[in-house]
Amino acid sequence: MRTRSYAQAATMPCFQCSQTFEIEVWLIVDAVERPDLVEAIHADTVHTVRCPHCGTEHPLDAPLLFHDGTLETLIFAAQAQTEPEQNNEVAQQLGQQLIGTLPLEERAPYLTKARMVVGIDGLRQALEGTEDSDDVSVALRALMEASTPQEVAAAVRDHQLLAVPDVQVQLREYVVQLRDAGHPDVADALDQRLAALPPAPLHPTLRLIQALLDADGPEARQSVLTAHPVDVTPEVAPILEALAQQSERSGLHPVARDLLVMRDEVLHMIDHQG
Repeated sequence: MRTRSYAQAATMPCFQCSQTFEIEVWLIVDAVERPDLVEAIHADTVHTVRCPHCGTEHPLDAPLLFHDGTLETLIFAAQAQTEPEQNNEVAQQLGQQLIGTLPLEERAPYLTKARMVVGIDGLRQALEGTEDSDDVSVALRALMEASTPQEVAAAVRDHQLLAVPDVQVQLREYVVQLRDAGHPDVADALDQRLAALPPAPLHPTLRLIQALLDADGPEARQSVLTAHPVDVTPEVAPILEALAQQSERSGLHPVARDLLVMRDEVLHMIDHQG
């Protein structure tokens, strides 16, 4: 049986005694499967290793995807010193790997997009509901001080919270609050800088489903599937079925029927690929 949690084996030298030793770097943690690792996240030790020769502790700068199926929670802790584009790519790769370990009935829509935070400390704060708003304030100040697209890009590199979709939503809500409070000039300045932020790429599965929804009829959908064979993966069909069930419960019966037709088209494509 494939485990949902995943660690990458590596060898590292100890900066204290110079001897090398084997380590496990946890990249995916499933809360139900590994409650001990959840405790390590809360203790901020999940990415800390100890040299077996001299006992020196080494903090690791590594990404981590956290999953709790019971709460339908998916959070990606990005590396602080890595470019946003690379973090997004790693989040997508780990997300695909996690989905591949889940049974079809558990592959729900929330799995297509992880909430992004920075570092294990950011993950711990997110799980405990104690995110530090000061970090957002510092990032906002840096963004407002940027006067050119190049300076905006530099602000994103220095403050990766600006690349987190949830933070961008929070800042756009702040634009509305500024206008309501009678500060249109400041609101416009922030709005212009937010427009210059690089967009977060959609997860490949979500991008494919959106393209299917936008397609005009069966032939157009077939063209979408044919043009993106790599993205036609087994998790697409159960997500479409889950969306159909949600639409059915909401009384959107024609939408539900269309989604089930799309599901069947995806399954047919997968069978044909096999």
